Amino acid sequence: MLMLKKIPIQSVLSAQLLPVTLLATVMFIPSFANAATKAQPGITFSGNYLAGRHAQTSRDTLNAAVFLGAAAKMVPDNAELLRRAYVLALSEGDITSGIEFLQRIEKLGGDAPLAEIVHSVRLIKSGKYADVGKYFKTDGEKLTGINAYVGPILNSWALAGEKKFSEAIKALEKDKEKTGSLAFSELHLGLINDMGGNAQAAEKNYDAVIKEAGLSLRLAQHFGAMLERSGNTTRALEIYTKYDAIDEGYGTLDAAKKRMKSGAKPRPEINTAGRGAAEALFGLASSLSTQGATESAMVLAQLALYLYPDFPAAISVVGGILESYQRYDDANSVYKKIAKSSIMYEQAQLRIAANLERLEQVDAAIKMLKEISTENKSNANALVELGDVLRRAERFSDAATAYSQALGRISKIEKHHWGIFYSRGISFERSGNWKKAEADFLTALEMEPDQPFVLNYLGYSWIEKKLNLEKAVSMIQKAVDLRPRDGYIVDSLGWGLYQLGDFATAVKKLERAVLLRPEDPIINDHLGDALWRVGRLREARFQWERALTLDPEEKDIEKIKEKLQSGLSAVAQ
Repeated sequence: MLMLKKIPIQSVLSAQLLPVTLLATVMFIPSFANAATKAQPGITFSGNYLAGRHAQTSRDTLNAAVFLGAAAKMVPDNAELLRRAYVLALSEGDITSGIEFLQRIEKLGGDAPLAEIVHSVRLIKSGKYADVGKYFKTDGEKLTGINAYVGPILNSWALAGEKKFSEAIKALEKDKEKTGSLAFSELHLGLINDMGGNAQAAEKNYDAVIKEAGLSLRLAQHFGAMLERSGNTTRALEIYTKYDAIDEGYGTLDAAKKRMKSGAKPRPEINTAGRGAAEALFGLASSLSTQGATESAMVLAQLALYLYPDFPAAISVVGGILESYQRYDDANSVYKKIAKSSIMYEQAQLRIAANLERLEQVDAAIKMLKEISTENKSNANALVELGDVLRRAERFSDAATAYSQALGRISKIEKHHWGIFYSRGISFERSGNWKKAEADFLTALEMEPDQPFVLNYLGYSWIEKKLNLEKAVSMIQKAVDLRPRDGYIVDSLGWGLYQLGDFATAVKKLERAVLLRPEDPIINDHLGDALWRVGRLREARFQWERALTLDPEEKDIEKIKEKLQSGLSAVAQ
């Protein structure tokens, strides 16, 4: 069975420095409101409390924060309510209210998640660096959970804020293996050395990060910019080029390379203790977000923005989490805060367009993507996304044109571009140009011979056209071996065996496909046909009746009704 699969844009935001086993310490309360409209709190405790709990139950964290925050202020001695309001306020970026709730909780003798980090952020924000150390004893054993990862780093940034760079380096060197991530510590040693004017030491730290965890976007930015400032443009270009290979043609660092060629020296981004601490919080938030611990990630990213309000990477994490909550309007409002001068600007614009499509504002998404592709004529990203939007809108001819334009902008076609050929092949096939579609599918398979979606789409298309049947079934069997629990691909195999006349085996495969995808009308229809062929007529009619209840396409409804009336003999095979 054919699958119109979206080829996702690569995420370029992850710090890629923390272990994937890191667990969150805060409860996860996702929200699924497309456009979370902020309400006004009521005048009674019971009204606010009930409204807040209802918002929480509905997974609307924005209004849960509004109502439960108001309720907590009316009953200031309820530690559990204060704790709920505290977490929600931080998640929504209301750090001032979050700190007030935390202080009330602690006056009542209670504790709260991430309390040490919140207090440290408050102190760093106000320039009271000397007091940060009391929350993170660099005695290793006393730090647990998230504090073990970020505590020593925040403490070192506080020392850097006092211009005690050698003490900051010494403290973090002592505890870098106790943070749970050597690469994370080495990154911040490099940033502190860079801020303190020791470029040679910083280079060694950054090289240690690459050796330990590989090259991430943030490291490439920091390392390359530091090398540019110190005059080592050859090594800077080496770093940027190395990241280009990881970036797979997205050109994220094109602006940095252009700046370097112009001879302009980049200013250090992490030039204050607050920004250094924000970088640490962002790194942890990015890691937690990729593991699904989105509420903890949201709190940490919001704390990072409290310290560094224009921080593009942290803005992107917040936007991404809001997307995962299906708060697409809110995510777009966040993405719009990324400055046009940022290397993340174009990626943010692409995310805005994707969210417009999710909000069923397809024409607005298409218009925006066309504008982006016109602004940056050297980059194919917007055109690929435009093709995806047009394809999902079933404007297949226009989609094929967009993909062709995107391929025209890529100076060197490489293996990872298989997805563009696959998507264009789908667009050609659906717009009736089979010759070009087949050529694109074969090209995609040359690039990725074991790509199950391409194997399935081309194999199924051949089966539908009665072409290369044995080869088609062999290709789909390979796809099934690669993705045995994909009901669509299993259906393709069953339907191919049906076309070859192996009805008994086809029934077995199609029964499994129905188990995997019981809601699909085409798979149920296919099973009905196969059951009829082996003489299980009553079961066949049951499957056809079921297919009719699953909202099949208009062109299939009459065929199914004819089969119910007179069996397969009524329909041309």
